Amino acid sequence: MTYNFLVESGVTITNADINFYSNDASLPDQLIETRTVVPLSNTVINEFIEQDVIQVVFEVDPVFLEGQAGVLTTFGKLSRDTHWRRIRRCGSYI
Repeated sequence: MTYNFLVESGVTITNADINFYSNDASLPDQLIETRTVVPLSNTVINEFIEQDVIQVVFEVDPVFLEGQAGVLTTFGKLSRDTHWRRIRRCGSYI
């Protein structure tokens, strides 16, 4: 998973908690699972006066999402306008 963050210049994200939610009419519903992950990379993609936009790439092990046989089950759109994987805290900064 790849996310962009606006941070103070020089900040590196060293870990994050990523939450997975069920779908409730295109909104997050019940928490399914939380994964604590360490990023594979932090790349500065834009610089401002005292802030950077960094692109952070996380590798997350598969999460089992239950469904019901014969019934369409959705867990949200995996697009930029719907966030089903919410980063709850961005651990330590270097």
